[in-house]
Amino acid sequence: SAALKLDVEGSPILNVLRSPPPSPVDGKPLDVLAIAADMQMRALEMIDAFVDSRGLVNYAALARSGQFEAHVKQAAMLVHADDAQLEQLGPEFWINLYNALIMHANVVVGNAKTPEERGTFFGTTAYQVGSITLTLDDIEHGVLRGSPEGDARSFPINDPRRKLAIPTDRVDPRLHFALNCGAKSCPPVKLFKAESLDQDLAAAAASFVASEVVVIEPDEEEGKVTVKLSMLFKWYGGDFSDNDAGLLAALGEFVPAESPTGRGIRRALEHGNFELEFEPYDWSLNDTK
Repeated sequence: SAALKLDVEGSPILNVLRSPPPSPVDGKPLDVLAIAADMQMRALEMIDAFVDSRGLVNYAALARSGQFEAHVKQAAMLVHADDAQLEQLGPEFWINLYNALIMHANVVVGNAKTPEERGTFFGTTAYQVGSITLTLDDIEHGVLRGSPEGDARSFPINDPRRKLAIPTDRVDPRLHFALNCGAKSCPPVKLFKAESLDQDLAAAAASFVASEVVVIEPDEEEGKVTVKLSMLFKWYGGDFSDNDAGLLAALGEFVPAESPTGRGIRRALEHGNFELEFEPYDWSLNDTK
């Protein structure tokens, strides 16, 4: 894989290789659904071998592995995908593609360490899918979040990629519990499948909310309830609700009502006098080291 690393050096489009796999013999585009199924298999092999029970990645071993080399070669086949089929791809494909691109980028580019580097990393690191180039920001905000109005990362109205955006009324905010951005504070790396997507997102949501939402009771009867929660909810709280009480209520729906988190959220809402405290985000690499 050292050769593969050099193959993409200097280009932010990580699946356009200097020594690409051969084009289809007949010159026709490839079936994107078949490529997606194969990529899912390759991603599962990488996750099984190099992601531990905490969702952390052994990047050093991944970089030297046959599984990573197989993934890079399969990702390169996306360049030959049939543009006409791209709208058939479901949310699970785009979630898995995002997570695979993050792992790929952390091997060949390295992780971003400053806010400026992160802006460049998410705004330029990309895969080419058919004739369309999609950065990490494009996949997350343009496609999966449905290109929300007022977000500079959304696809403009006249952008041909806009047809890939999930319709606003079908955007599932639980996607935020599925995307792994390569940082320790991100949700863990997992694979998502079309046939079990709802259950998988429900499990990811329950796990993240249970571990990242802590309700602290006030010292005195009239005091404020403090709810400590991930910075993710400050950035994307509007995807769940347009107010703090609505956000808490939405998060409460993701965990069992009688779980400690479920009871804590209910008490905060019943108390009425609560404040949200967003925890600093740990951007250090989600490495097993």
